[in-house]
Amino acid sequence: MAGKSKGPWFWKLRGEWVVNVRGKRHYLGAEKTAAYDEWHRLCREKSEPISTNTVWAVLDAFLDHAKATTAPATYEWYRYRLQQFKDALPNVPVHALKVYQVRTVARKGRTCHG
Repeated sequence: MAGKSKGPWFWKLRGEWVVNVRGKRHYLGAEKTAAYDEWHRLCREKSEPISTNTVWAVLDAFLDHAKATTAPATYEWYRYRLQQFKDALPNVPVHALKVYQVRTVARKGRTCHG
């Protein structure tokens, strides 16, 4: 969903043009030409890089994306399980995370059941 935008569409019920750009919905107003101009501006904007130096930062970035692009129940499902994972794992740099650490947490059932 965070890929290339397919362009604005008119949401008849709201009476305005809408577009998703980089996983976020934007309401562009009722005028078609202005809506397309705004869509092009949004597509040209550079997205901010995500700091993913630590395991927790990667998980938080994923949750931010999930909150913007998934149903509330799906987001809560992810949030609950990833919080258990964070509680069981130290906040280490990504390059220092070891497979056995992830397996240990998963074997305890802390992230797979709940």
